[in-house]
Amino acid sequence: MDLESSFSKSAELHDLAADLDDKAYFARRVGNNSAEIEYTKLAYLKEAEAAKLLRQDPSHHMHVALHLNAALFAYRSGYYQESENLIAHGLTGHAGDIQRAELYDLLAKVRLCLSMESHDPPNTDNELELTLQGLEADAGLLDVDTLSSQMKDWHTLLRSTIRYVLSYQFKEQPASENKFRVLATPPTRGSFKINIRLLPVGKQLSLPNFDATAINARILSSFNTLQSGRLGTLRSSYESEEYYHDFMKLAKSVAPDGEKVTAIGIEAAIDNRRRSVLFDRTADDISSVYVPPVEQESFKEYRFSDELHEVTGELRYADAMTPGQEEFKLRAEDDSEWRIHVPNEYDQNLGVFYKSRVKVSGRYKYLDRRSNLLQLESIELARK
Repeated sequence: MDLESSFSKSAELHDLAADLDDKAYFARRVGNNSAEIEYTKLAYLKEAEAAKLLRQDPSHHMHVALHLNAALFAYRSGYYQESENLIAHGLTGHAGDIQRAELYDLLAKVRLCLSMESHDPPNTDNELELTLQGLEADAGLLDVDTLSSQMKDWHTLLRSTIRYVLSYQFKEQPASENKFRVLATPPTRGSFKINIRLLPVGKQLSLPNFDATAINARILSSFNTLQSGRLGTLRSSYESEEYYHDFMKLAKSVAPDGEKVTAIGIEAAIDNRRRSVLFDRTADDISSVYVPPVEQESFKEYRFSDELHEVTGELRYADAMTPGQEEFKLRAEDDSEWRIHVPNEYDQNLGVFYKSRVKVSGRYKYLDRRSNLLQLESIELARK
């Protein structure tokens, strides 16, 4: 096949791959994981064929892009060795700085996936290994804010998982949390690998049914299911809706941002074998498929004092002077600040009292204890 025919056929295959990738995206949006994988595999086959047709001219402006796309589809399909091979071909072309960075970032993910296929377990069964990936993280560098946020959110996620596995009610803050600690080792130079360990306080762990392996297994299972886009399966795996939504919130917090951190390798020893997940769903990616529950504003049951209280001072805030306004503020003669709630049915024009010395009569409005908050009963100009 001559060059012109090769370029034309390559463009045709690329268009087919792009259509299949779109179908994979929309399949994932509706939670059809099997269709997403199938479309992605078909997109890989078409894009890999399109890329191969350009290898006789590595200077072609689409050479790098097609190999990058094909390698990404192969990676998403679990074809790691094929992805690594496509990346190598892509790097032989005239890649710009951005494309070259994307190729090397994908290569790091692929090689981590290949390395995690090892069955050698981590050193201890209470250890969770995290490998943060990104251009800087791969060199053993990460800014303090990103690292601090990651460690804080992983710490919270571990504690939440522990409470779930131990069957605590979601809102409970059991004193038993004082029985274990979440500790982290320094990152390994050159890979930014961090080991997190659950350790007992004291010589023996006294929590009933506590099993660090079960905690790690739950985390790996949840992230693996989320990585594959099976939100329905993930949701049904939690007996508590609150814990499910809490996990999703925390997963978004630790998810790669796509820039400083592009993927997170999660590894642990389960049943004496190394289990691993490579998680590269970004927070934006999760937001595109997950709808958090609408937070209901808690109803506050206010109480009112039987007796009336009078305050004399200056009405100071003009933005609360229209009839029916919920609240305005008053500075009393002793310089104390008062909030005055106006009932909806109150129809007196309060604007006429702005910046005037007034006497307000009202009942204390409070939840637990009284403060400088009154429910308005009456207002009049104060006599000098």
